[in-house]
Amino acid sequence: MLDETGFRRKTYDDLLQDMEIKARESFGADINTSARAFLGLLLRLFAWFLSLAWIILEKVYYSGYVSTATGVQLDRLAKLVGIRRRGATPASGSVTIIGTIGKVIPLGTELTGESEGSPIYQTTEEATIGAGGNITVPVEALESGTAFNVGANVLTQLVEPDTEFTSVNNTLTITNGQDREEDYEFRVRIIEAVAGGGTSNIQNDLLAVEGVRAATIFENDQNEEVGGMPPHSIRAVVLDGDDEAIGTALLGAKPAGIQTFGTESVTVKDMSGRDKVVKFDRAEEVDVILRLTITRNDAFPFDGEARVKTSLVQYIGGQDADGRLYAGLGMGGDVVFSRLIGTVYATPGVSDVIVETSTDGLIFTEPSITIDDSQVAQTSHDKIEVTLE
Repeated sequence: MLDETGFRRKTYDDLLQDMEIKARESFGADINTSARAFLGLLLRLFAWFLSLAWIILEKVYYSGYVSTATGVQLDRLAKLVGIRRRGATPASGSVTIIGTIGKVIPLGTELTGESEGSPIYQTTEEATIGAGGNITVPVEALESGTAFNVGANVLTQLVEPDTEFTSVNNTLTITNGQDREEDYEFRVRIIEAVAGGGTSNIQNDLLAVEGVRAATIFENDQNEEVGGMPPHSIRAVVLDGDDEAIGTALLGAKPAGIQTFGTESVTVKDMSGRDKVVKFDRAEEVDVILRLTITRNDAFPFDGEARVKTSLVQYIGGQDADGRLYAGLGMGGDVVFSRLIGTVYATPGVSDVIVETSTDGLIFTEPSITIDDSQVAQTSHDKIEVTLE
Protein backbone atom coordinates (compact mmCIF):
# COMPACT_ATOMS: atom_id res chain seq x y z
CA MET A 1 0.00 0.00 0.00
CA LEU A 2 1.04 3.64 -0.41
CA ASP A 3 0.58 6.14 2.40
CA GLU A 4 2.43 9.00 4.10
CA THR A 5 5.19 6.60 5.20
CA GLY A 6 5.87 5.42 1.66
CA PHE A 7 5.23 2.17 -0.19
CA ARG A 8 4.82 -1.19 1.53
CA ARG A 9 4.59 -4.23 -0.69
CA LYS A 10 2.02 -6.89 0.15
CA THR A 11 3.70 -10.28 0.38
CA TYR A 12 2.30 -13.64 -0.66
CA ASP A 13 1.30 -14.32 2.96
CA ASP A 14 -0.40 -10.91 3.26
CA LEU A 15 -2.40 -11.50 0.08
CA LEU A 16 -3.41 -15.03 1.07
CA GLN A 17 -4.56 -13.85 4.48
CA ASP A 18 -6.66 -11.04 2.92
CA MET A 19 -8.20 -13.46 0.42
CA GLU A 20 -9.07 -16.00 3.12
CA ILE A 21 -10.75 -13.27 5.20
CA LYS A 22 -12.75 -12.14 2.16
CA ALA A 23 -13.70 -15.73 1.34
CA ARG A 24 -15.10 -16.26 4.86
CA GLU A 25 -17.05 -12.99 4.59
CA SER A 26 -18.57 -14.17 1.31
CA PHE A 27 -19.11 -17.91 1.93
CA GLY A 28 -19.31 -18.20 5.69
CA ALA A 29 -16.91 -18.46 8.59
CA ASP A 30 -16.75 -22.27 8.33
CA ILE A 31 -15.59 -22.36 4.70
CA ASN A 32 -12.56 -24.62 4.18
CA THR A 33 -9.56 -22.63 2.87
CA SER A 34 -6.84 -25.10 3.82
CA ALA A 35 -4.06 -26.06 1.41
CA ARG A 36 -5.87 -29.32 0.55
CA ALA A 37 -9.28 -27.79 -0.20
CA PHE A 38 -10.16 -26.66 -3.74
CA LEU A 39 -10.91 -23.08 -2.63
CA GLY A 40 -7.69 -23.00 -0.61
CA LEU A 41 -5.67 -24.13 -3.64
CA LEU A 42 -7.38 -21.54 -5.82
CA LEU A 43 -6.70 -18.74 -3.34
CA ARG A 44 -3.02 -19.74 -3.09
CA LEU A 45 -2.69 -19.77 -6.86
CA PHE A 46 -4.13 -16.27 -7.22
CA ALA A 47 -2.10 -14.99 -4.24
CA TRP A 48 1.12 -16.19 -5.88
CA PHE A 49 0.44 -14.39 -9.17
CA LEU A 50 -0.71 -11.24 -7.36
CA SER A 51 2.49 -11.24 -5.29
CA LEU A 52 4.47 -10.99 -8.53
CA ALA A 53 2.45 -7.92 -9.51
CA TRP A 54 3.19 -6.33 -6.12
CA ILE A 55 6.91 -6.97 -6.61
CA ILE A 56 6.73 -5.07 -9.92
CA LEU A 57 4.79 -2.24 -8.26
CA GLU A 58 7.50 -1.96 -5.61
CA LYS A 59 10.23 -1.79 -8.26
CA VAL A 60 8.31 0.89 -10.16
CA TYR A 61 7.95 2.95 -6.98
CA TYR A 62 11.62 2.78 -6.03
CA SER A 63 12.82 3.32 -9.61
CA GLY A 64 11.86 6.97 -9.24
CA TYR A 65 14.63 7.66 -6.71
CA VAL A 66 18.36 7.84 -7.39
CA SER A 67 19.18 6.05 -4.12
CA THR A 68 17.12 2.97 -5.05
CA ALA A 69 16.85 2.93 -8.86
CA THR A 70 18.88 0.35 -10.76
CA GLY A 71 19.83 -0.44 -14.35
CA VAL A 72 18.17 1.49 -17.14
CA GLN A 73 15.92 3.31 -14.63
CA LEU A 74 19.02 4.83 -13.05
CA ASP A 75 20.29 5.77 -16.52
CA ARG A 76 17.07 7.67 -17.21
CA LEU A 77 17.21 9.54 -13.91
CA ALA A 78 20.80 10.51 -14.67
CA LYS A 79 19.73 12.18 -17.92
CA LEU A 80 17.78 14.71 -15.86
CA VAL A 81 21.08 16.08 -14.49
CA GLY A 82 23.08 15.63 -17.68
CA ILE A 83 25.06 12.58 -16.54
CA ARG A 84 25.44 9.31 -18.41
CA ARG A 85 26.83 5.97 -17.35
CA ARG A 86 30.40 5.28 -18.39
CA GLY A 87 30.66 2.41 -20.82
CA ALA A 88 33.34 -0.25 -20.93
CA THR A 89 36.65 0.85 -22.46
CA PRO A 90 39.33 -1.25 -24.18
CA ALA A 91 42.75 -1.85 -22.68
CA SER A 92 45.62 -0.09 -24.42
CA GLY A 93 49.39 -0.03 -24.44
CA SER A 94 52.22 -0.66 -26.86
CA VAL A 95 54.23 -3.47 -28.42
CA THR A 96 57.75 -3.53 -29.77
CA ILE A 97 58.10 -5.20 -33.16
CA ILE A 98 61.46 -6.35 -34.54
CA GLY A 99 61.71 -7.14 -38.23
CA THR A 100 62.84 -6.15 -41.69
CA ILE A 101 63.86 -2.50 -42.04
CA GLY A 102 61.26 -0.58 -44.04
CA LYS A 103 58.52 -3.13 -43.39
CA VAL A 104 55.14 -1.41 -43.09
CA ILE A 105 52.94 -2.45 -40.17
CA PRO A 106 49.35 -1.77 -41.29
CA LEU A 107 46.75 -0.18 -39.06
CA GLY A 108 44.74 -2.95 -37.42
CA THR A 109 47.50 -5.57 -37.35
CA GLU A 110 46.33 -8.16 -34.82
CA LEU A 111 48.46 -9.61 -32.01
CA THR A 112 47.82 -12.15 -29.30
CA GLY A 113 49.49 -14.35 -26.68
CA GLU A 114 50.86 -17.86 -26.96
CA SER A 115 48.18 -19.68 -24.97
CA GLU A 116 45.02 -20.87 -26.66
CA GLY A 117 42.11 -18.45 -26.37
CA SER A 118 44.33 -15.45 -25.57
CA PRO A 119 42.61 -12.10 -26.20
CA ILE A 120 43.36 -10.28 -29.43
CA TYR A 121 44.75 -6.76 -29.68
CA GLN A 122 45.32 -4.55 -32.72
CA THR A 123 47.62 -1.72 -33.69
CA THR A 124 45.92 1.68 -33.68
CA GLU A 125 48.15 3.40 -36.21
CA GLU A 126 50.22 2.51 -39.25
CA ALA A 127 53.99 2.31 -38.68
CA THR A 128 57.19 1.43 -40.49
CA ILE A 129 60.16 -0.40 -39.01
CA GLY A 130 63.03 2.07 -38.91
CA ALA A 131 66.79 1.83 -39.37
CA GLY A 132 67.24 0.16 -35.98
CA GLY A 133 65.17 -2.82 -37.11
CA ASN A 134 62.47 -2.27 -34.50
CA ILE A 135 59.59 0.03 -33.69
CA THR A 136 57.14 0.54 -30.83
CA VAL A 137 53.50 0.67 -31.92
CA PRO A 138 50.37 1.53 -29.86
CA VAL A 139 47.82 -1.27 -29.51
CA GLU A 140 44.30 -1.64 -28.21
CA ALA A 141 42.17 -4.64 -27.22
CA LEU A 142 39.44 -5.63 -29.65
CA GLU A 143 37.03 -5.97 -26.72
CA SER A 144 36.45 -3.77 -23.70
CA GLY A 145 36.81 -4.50 -20.01
CA THR A 146 39.30 -5.08 -17.22
CA ALA A 147 39.77 -8.69 -18.34
CA PHE A 148 41.97 -7.38 -21.15
CA ASN A 149 44.46 -5.62 -18.88
CA VAL A 150 47.52 -7.88 -19.07
CA GLY A 151 51.05 -7.86 -17.76
CA ALA A 152 54.28 -7.37 -19.68
CA ASN A 153 55.63 -9.98 -22.11
CA VAL A 154 52.20 -11.41 -22.97
CA LEU A 155 51.61 -10.29 -26.57
CA THR A 156 54.29 -12.30 -28.30
CA GLN A 157 52.89 -13.30 -31.67
CA LEU A 158 50.87 -12.10 -34.64
CA VAL A 159 47.45 -13.55 -35.39
CA GLU A 160 48.57 -13.84 -39.03
CA PRO A 161 52.31 -14.73 -39.01
CA ASP A 162 54.66 -12.84 -41.32
CA THR A 163 58.22 -13.95 -42.06
CA GLU A 164 59.39 -10.31 -42.14
CA PHE A 165 58.68 -9.97 -38.41
CA THR A 166 61.33 -11.48 -36.16
CA SER A 167 59.61 -10.93 -32.81
CA VAL A 168 56.72 -9.15 -31.12
CA ASN A 169 56.45 -8.28 -27.43
CA ASN A 170 54.80 -5.84 -25.05
CA THR A 171 57.58 -4.83 -22.68
CA LEU A 172 55.12 -2.84 -20.55
CA THR A 173 51.73 -3.75 -19.13
CA ILE A 174 48.55 -3.26 -21.13
CA THR A 175 46.22 -1.14 -18.98
CA ASN A 176 43.23 1.27 -19.00
CA GLY A 177 40.64 -1.40 -19.79
CA GLN A 178 37.54 -0.66 -17.72
CA ASP A 179 34.21 -2.44 -17.23
CA ARG A 180 30.87 -0.73 -17.61
CA GLU A 181 30.20 1.54 -14.64
CA GLU A 182 28.22 -0.28 -11.99
CA ASP A 183 25.08 1.11 -10.37
CA TYR A 184 26.65 2.03 -7.03
CA GLU A 185 29.47 3.99 -8.72
CA PHE A 186 27.06 5.69 -11.10
CA ARG A 187 24.74 6.60 -8.23
CA VAL A 188 27.55 8.37 -6.38
CA ARG A 189 28.37 10.46 -9.45
CA ILE A 190 24.74 11.46 -9.89
CA ILE A 191 24.46 12.56 -6.26
CA GLU A 192 27.72 14.53 -6.55
CA ALA A 193 26.52 16.15 -9.77
CA VAL A 194 23.37 17.56 -8.20
CA ALA A 195 25.17 18.76 -5.08
CA GLY A 196 26.72 22.21 -4.94
CA GLY A 197 25.57 25.68 -5.82
CA GLY A 198 25.80 27.71 -9.01
CA THR A 199 28.85 25.84 -10.26
CA SER A 200 27.10 22.45 -10.24
CA ASN A 201 26.31 22.57 -13.97
CA ILE A 202 30.02 22.98 -14.77
CA GLN A 203 30.86 20.10 -12.47
CA ASN A 204 28.17 17.98 -14.18
CA ASP A 205 29.76 18.54 -17.58
CA LEU A 206 33.20 17.68 -16.27
CA LEU A 207 31.98 14.49 -14.61
CA ALA A 208 30.37 13.50 -17.91
CA VAL A 209 33.76 13.58 -19.67
CA GLU A 210 35.02 10.09 -20.44
CA GLY A 211 37.66 9.04 -17.93
CA VAL A 212 37.05 11.81 -15.38
CA ARG A 213 36.58 10.18 -11.97
CA ALA A 214 36.19 13.30 -9.82
CA ALA A 215 35.91 17.05 -10.26
CA THR A 216 35.24 20.14 -8.19
CA ILE A 217 34.86 23.83 -8.99
CA PHE A 218 36.16 26.85 -7.06
CA GLU A 219 34.67 30.25 -7.83
CA ASN A 220 35.87 33.79 -7.21
CA ASP A 221 32.94 36.14 -7.79
CA GLN A 222 34.70 39.14 -6.21
CA ASN A 223 36.22 42.17 -7.95
CA GLU A 224 39.63 41.38 -6.50
CA GLU A 225 42.01 38.45 -6.30
CA VAL A 226 41.03 35.81 -3.73
CA GLY A 227 43.23 32.87 -2.82
CA GLY A 228 45.41 33.40 -5.86
CA MET A 229 42.42 33.34 -8.21
CA PRO A 230 41.90 36.44 -10.38
CA PRO A 231 38.61 38.40 -10.14
CA HIS A 232 35.54 36.72 -11.63
CA SER A 233 37.17 33.39 -12.39
CA ILE A 234 36.62 29.71 -11.85
CA ARG A 235 39.15 27.01 -11.05
CA ALA A 236 38.34 23.43 -12.03
CA VAL A 237 40.22 20.64 -10.27
CA VAL A 238 39.93 17.35 -12.13
CA LEU A 239 41.04 13.76 -11.56
CA ASP A 240 41.95 11.85 -14.75
CA GLY A 241 40.45 12.43 -18.18
CA ASP A 242 41.83 13.80 -21.45
CA ASP A 243 43.10 17.41 -21.43
CA GLU A 244 41.32 18.45 -24.61
CA ALA A 245 38.02 16.84 -23.60
CA ILE A 246 38.20 18.59 -20.23
CA GLY A 247 38.98 21.92 -21.88
CA THR A 248 36.09 21.55 -24.32
CA ALA A 249 33.64 20.68 -21.55
CA LEU A 250 34.85 23.54 -19.36
CA LEU A 251 34.63 26.09 -22.19
CA GLY A 252 31.11 24.98 -23.08
CA ALA A 253 29.84 25.02 -19.50
CA LYS A 254 31.35 28.18 -18.02
CA PRO A 255 29.44 31.48 -18.21
CA ALA A 256 30.50 34.04 -20.81
CA GLY A 257 33.04 36.56 -19.55
CA ILE A 258 34.30 34.31 -16.76
CA GLN A 259 37.95 33.34 -17.08
CA THR A 260 39.41 29.98 -16.16
CA PHE A 261 42.33 29.59 -13.77
CA GLY A 262 44.88 26.82 -13.19
CA THR A 263 48.34 25.49 -13.93
CA GLU A 264 47.24 23.24 -16.82
CA SER A 265 46.20 24.85 -20.10
CA VAL A 266 44.81 23.53 -23.35
CA THR A 267 43.72 25.27 -26.56
CA VAL A 268 40.28 24.32 -27.81
CA LYS A 269 37.87 25.82 -30.32
CA ASP A 270 34.70 27.63 -29.29
CA MET A 271 31.39 27.42 -31.13
CA SER A 272 32.61 30.02 -33.63
CA GLY A 273 35.72 28.00 -34.43
CA ARG A 274 38.11 30.40 -32.68
CA ASP A 275 40.93 29.12 -30.50
CA LYS A 276 40.46 29.60 -26.78
CA VAL A 277 42.93 28.81 -24.01
CA VAL A 278 41.27 27.00 -21.12
CA LYS A 279 43.03 26.50 -17.80
CA PHE A 280 42.40 24.03 -15.02
CA ASP A 281 44.24 22.07 -12.31
CA ARG A 282 44.87 18.40 -11.86
CA ALA A 283 43.83 16.97 -8.51
CA GLU A 284 46.64 16.25 -6.09
CA GLU A 285 46.50 12.53 -5.30
CA VAL A 286 47.15 11.58 -1.69
CA ASP A 287 48.46 8.03 -1.34
CA VAL A 288 46.65 6.02 1.30
CA ILE A 289 48.64 3.02 2.49
CA LEU A 290 46.94 0.59 4.84
CA ARG A 291 48.23 -2.13 7.14
CA LEU A 292 45.59 -4.53 8.50
CA THR A 293 45.72 -7.33 11.03
CA ILE A 294 42.54 -9.41 10.77
CA THR A 295 41.41 -12.03 13.28
CA ARG A 296 39.14 -14.38 11.35
CA ASN A 297 36.68 -17.16 12.17
CA ASP A 298 35.31 -20.12 10.22
CA ALA A 299 32.98 -17.90 8.17
CA PHE A 300 35.92 -16.08 6.57
CA PRO A 301 35.83 -17.01 2.82
CA PHE A 302 38.78 -18.45 0.92
CA ASP A 303 39.08 -15.18 -1.03
CA GLY A 304 38.44 -13.03 2.02
CA GLU A 305 41.73 -11.15 1.78
CA ALA A 306 40.99 -10.14 -1.83
CA ARG A 307 37.45 -9.10 -0.84
CA VAL A 308 38.74 -6.90 1.96
CA LYS A 309 41.22 -5.19 -0.37
CA THR A 310 38.58 -4.63 -3.07
CA SER A 311 36.09 -3.15 -0.60
CA LEU A 312 38.73 -0.72 0.70
CA VAL A 313 39.73 0.32 -2.82
CA GLN A 314 36.07 0.91 -3.65
CA TYR A 315 35.61 3.03 -0.52
CA ILE A 316 38.78 5.13 -0.86
CA GLY A 317 39.23 5.10 -4.63
CA GLY A 318 41.99 3.82 -6.86
CA GLN A 319 42.95 0.74 -8.85
CA ASP A 320 41.99 -2.79 -7.89
CA ALA A 321 43.89 -5.99 -8.73
CA ASP A 322 41.94 -6.45 -11.98
CA GLY A 323 42.91 -2.98 -13.20
CA ARG A 324 39.51 -1.46 -12.51
CA LEU A 325 39.51 2.17 -11.35
CA TYR A 326 37.10 3.32 -8.66
CA ALA A 327 36.16 6.94 -7.91
CA GLY A 328 35.78 6.24 -4.19
CA LEU A 329 35.54 9.20 -1.86
CA GLY A 330 35.99 11.73 -4.63
CA MET A 331 37.44 15.21 -4.39
CA GLY A 332 38.05 16.42 -0.86
CA GLY A 333 36.67 13.29 0.80
CA ASP A 334 38.36 12.50 4.11
CA VAL A 335 39.46 8.94 4.84
CA VAL A 336 37.48 8.31 8.04
CA PHE A 337 39.06 5.74 10.33
CA SER A 338 35.78 4.32 11.62
CA ARG A 339 34.56 3.87 8.04
CA LEU A 340 37.70 1.88 7.22
CA ILE A 341 36.95 -0.50 10.09
CA GLY A 342 33.30 -0.77 9.06
CA THR A 343 34.31 -1.57 5.50
CA VAL A 344 36.54 -4.43 6.66
CA TYR A 345 33.80 -5.84 8.90
CA ALA A 346 31.49 -6.01 5.88
CA THR A 347 33.43 -9.10 4.80
CA PRO A 348 32.01 -12.18 6.59
CA GLY A 349 34.18 -14.00 9.09
CA VAL A 350 36.04 -10.95 10.45
CA SER A 351 36.12 -11.25 14.26
CA ASP A 352 38.48 -8.36 14.92
CA VAL A 353 40.65 -5.98 12.93
CA ILE A 354 43.48 -3.54 13.59
CA VAL A 355 43.83 -0.85 10.92
CA GLU A 356 46.86 1.40 10.56
CA THR A 357 47.01 4.23 8.02
CA SER A 358 49.88 6.04 6.35
CA THR A 359 50.46 8.50 3.52
CA ASP A 360 54.16 7.78 3.05
CA GLY A 361 54.51 4.09 3.87
CA LEU A 362 56.88 4.86 6.73
CA ILE A 363 54.84 6.21 9.62
CA PHE A 364 51.67 4.26 10.41
CA THR A 365 49.06 5.62 12.81
CA GLU A 366 45.37 5.09 13.52
CA PRO A 367 43.68 8.45 12.87
CA SER A 368 41.62 9.54 9.92
CA ILE A 369 43.36 11.20 6.97
CA THR A 370 42.22 14.74 6.20
CA ILE A 371 41.96 15.57 2.50
CA ASP A 372 41.88 19.15 1.20
CA ASP A 373 39.24 20.31 -1.27
CA SER A 374 41.67 20.14 -4.20
CA GLN A 375 43.04 16.73 -3.20
CA VAL A 376 41.72 13.23 -3.68
CA ALA A 377 42.57 10.11 -1.66
CA GLN A 378 43.80 7.17 -3.71
CA THR A 379 44.96 3.67 -2.88
CA SER A 380 45.40 0.36 -4.72
CA HIS A 381 45.37 -3.33 -3.93
CA ASP A 382 49.17 -3.40 -3.64
CA LYS A 383 49.14 -0.58 -1.07
CA ILE A 384 47.02 -2.63 1.33
CA GLU A 385 48.91 -5.13 3.46
CA VAL A 386 46.78 -7.77 5.19
CA THR A 387 47.94 -10.13 7.94
CA LEU A 388 45.50 -12.94 8.79
CA GLU A 389 45.36 -14.53 12.22
